[in-house]
Amino acid sequence: MKKIILKTRQTKLVFTVLALSAILFSCKKADDMMPAPSSTIASVTGPTGLTSGPKNTIITITGTNFITDLSKIEVKINGKTCTVLTATATTITAQIPPACGTGNVELFLNGTRYVGPVFNFVYTYTLSSVTNGQVGYLDGPLATAKLEEIVGIAIDGQDNIYNAQYSKPRVRKIGADGNVSTMAGDGTVGYLNGNGTSAKLGQADFIASDAAGNIYVAENSNGTGTNYIRKIDVNKNVTNFSSSTYYFEGIKIMPNGNIYVHAFDRIGKVTPAGVLTWIAISAAGAGDVDGVIGTAQFSLYGGIEVSTDEKKIYVNDFTHGTSSGNKVKVLDVTANTITTIAGKTGLSSGDGDALNAGFKLITCTLLDKDGGLYIADGFNSVIKYLKNGQVSTFLGAAGAGDVDGDITVGKIQYPHGLVWDSKGNMFIGTATSNKLKKLTID
Repeated sequence: MKKIILKTRQTKLVFTVLALSAILFSCKKADDMMPAPSSTIASVTGPTGLTSGPKNTIITITGTNFITDLSKIEVKINGKTCTVLTATATTITAQIPPACGTGNVELFLNGTRYVGPVFNFVYTYTLSSVTNGQVGYLDGPLATAKLEEIVGIAIDGQDNIYNAQYSKPRVRKIGADGNVSTMAGDGTVGYLNGNGTSAKLGQADFIASDAAGNIYVAENSNGTGTNYIRKIDVNKNVTNFSSSTYYFEGIKIMPNGNIYVHAFDRIGKVTPAGVLTWIAISAAGAGDVDGVIGTAQFSLYGGIEVSTDEKKIYVNDFTHGTSSGNKVKVLDVTANTITTIAGKTGLSSGDGDALNAGFKLITCTLLDKDGGLYIADGFNSVIKYLKNGQVSTFLGAAGAGDVDGDITVGKIQYPHGLVWDSKGNMFIGTATSNKLKKLTID
């Protein structure tokens, strides 16, 4: 009987211990499942207390309940990653990357996203020389290579630059690898298809390149009376792509293969198959009359720029009779009109209201992603910027010359070609100094 009672007591004791263990485990589990206190962002500031600055600015993010494991912390602006430097429970510091842009500061703590205030990014602009300015014909490394002319420039998908030589027709490649080579042309004006330097090219102010590296040369004189768009493929084979009795001047190739060109008094479109159609012709010869195509008059020089949707074509009015005009005009393809958007009659200078801004020989234009237009003003040796009806001097305010450095002191001579690279930097062909310039924007 005693054994039975003892066994019963032991069984109760075991159940009691198990029950207590279960209770303790449940409490521990409940504690483990309690969410960590939520983090908050109180402020984001730079060294001066402002939420703004250029690349490499150190920002301080203050708040509560931050984690301190740097490997589990991310800071981003516009999707671009900042370098996280330090972290405490209430403070995180990070360094702003180049070309960041303006946007909200995003803080990721172990994958959880917190949004802070807007950081206003301040871009820096630094001018440098890519080529050495030596005049002549010599391929090889950039340090020793010689170029006879730098006028129109183009760029491909790998950031190789192509340069058109006008009086000694050749197309030279200024490679992203730091070497200069000849793509086509023997340096004499002519018309002969072939490979590389066995081919002869006509005079060309402007060229274009597609993403694959095929080059399109807009000839305006080759001695035959027929002008061609010549195609140079990646293997340096030169062939005819399109032709006209009117000379070709500006040329722009679009991602879909459409090419836009102009001659003195007409604007054309070339299909990927090489079929040319003149889509706008100046009425009754050259002149300066805005309006519907058929009555509008214009006379053109220089490059041509096209919006990404191909609905607006930007051209440069040059001269008509005794009146000198340096104006930017836009062909609205949908409305079938051409309208002056910047510049006034005569050779002058000055910024301000777009229709009263002064230019001397506009050579080319370049759109940015925000719809602003950069305008190369050759004889004023400046690049101007048009946005929201206002023109301002972007580069060259320090005067004409050949000076590298910050944009406030940088000087150029006779800008003739403008292109963007894949990183958002601007390349500038300067005809007088015979240099390719790079404006690093970051």
